[in-house]
Amino acid sequence: AYLFLPQVGSILTNYGFGAGRHPPRENWEEVKRVSIDEVSKRKGHQNFVTVVSNIDLGELLEVIDSHKQDDIIEILKQQPIEIREKVEEVSVDMWGGFPKVVKEVFPNAKIVIDRFHVMQPVIEELNQLRKQTGVKIKGSRLSCQKIILI
Repeated sequence: AYLFLPQVGSILTNYGFGAGRHPPRENWEEVKRVSIDEVSKRKGHQNFVTVVSNIDLGELLEVIDSHKQDDIIEILKQQPIEIREKVEEVSVDMWGGFPKVVKEVFPNAKIVIDRFHVMQPVIEELNQLRKQTGVKIKGSRLSCQKIILI
């Protein structure tokens, strides 16, 4: 289970934007798989917050009012090392700063690039290829996507 953008937007609206963190989940003890992603505070703007969630339960763990590596590391390191060492997997997008964050904060975790960010450029390339070859069959875009997923 993942948190989707409308859910995150609703959470951010309900809790507002202050400095640092928004409402931290106190008990991380059972967290094994974490997702870290950035979300723009407003559509079309470059002002990001970092959202940390428990993948298995689809629960929000942290909303960090920054997208800077050092800020993210500082906030996440507030969890005891014994808890952070239990995290086995961290799903991130392809932003180059996340691997450093994961290695420093979650020493035993494997880094996993989330499939949306992996598939997005592949689908864009397939769509370009479809257009270049003149394929205009109804549903051809989905057909191209299905081929790559098989």
